Amino acid sequence: MKVDAVVLAGGKLKNTDKTKASIMIGDKTMPDIVIDALDKSPDISKIIVTSVPRGYKAVSAVSDVIGDTGDLVENIAQAIYKVETRQVLIVSSDIPLLASAHVSEFLDLCSKVKADLYYPLIPKSAMGRLGSMKRTYFKLDRTDFTGGNIMLLKKQLWLDNLDNARKIYTYRKSPLKLARLIGPFLLLKLGLGRLSVSEVERKSTRLLDGLVKGIIIRYPEIGSDVDKEEDLQFMQRTLGTHK
Repeated sequence: MKVDAVVLAGGKLKNTDKTKASIMIGDKTMPDIVIDALDKSPDISKIIVTSVPRGYKAVSAVSDVIGDTGDLVENIAQAIYKVETRQVLIVSSDIPLLASAHVSEFLDLCSKVKADLYYPLIPKSAMGRLGSMKRTYFKLDRTDFTGGNIMLLKKQLWLDNLDNARKIYTYRKSPLKLARLIGPFLLLKLGLGRLSVSEVERKSTRLLDGLVKGIIIRYPEIGSDVDKEEDLQFMQRTLGTHK
């Protein structure tokens, strides 16, 4: 499976003025580390970086750069317009432990299931030494999962769902508003730990008018993002580098 990749390079480290795109781990910025992993994957064609802050300098592996419009959903849409493959892999730039093998494994698992959107689910039991990083877990099918920071989808699905994507992103930290969107019954079952993967897939499929599948993968690196200063320090220790 050959797909183009869109890397999201926006955002700041929580409670700081540090832009994630400028944070160095060793001799590379976080986006460059992720781009390097994508570039080494035989499954990735073109790499497009979006949501970039002013002054961002792209490495040679990057085909196109999209500036930050202030609207993440629109930033992704602008990047997708430049995608040449039918599907696109969307990747957060703040997962510096990502390796080409993780990308290939995820895409291989996706290729075995028919869907319009694939989202990685990482069991808590697979987090291993990275489990010391604070992550948000949710219970599905009596198993604790955390979400990954990559996603494969048909590019047209994103373009057809800009309003829904904007609502989901805006409401992500408001349970009441999110309940109105996905349904209070599902939200209640999630809170009680009684929700199944198949129920989430069915609701998401109806909401987006496209077949959604959760892909269980046991690579904690996909779910370990740098959101806070303590996360950055953990990554520097893990990678054996210092700022």
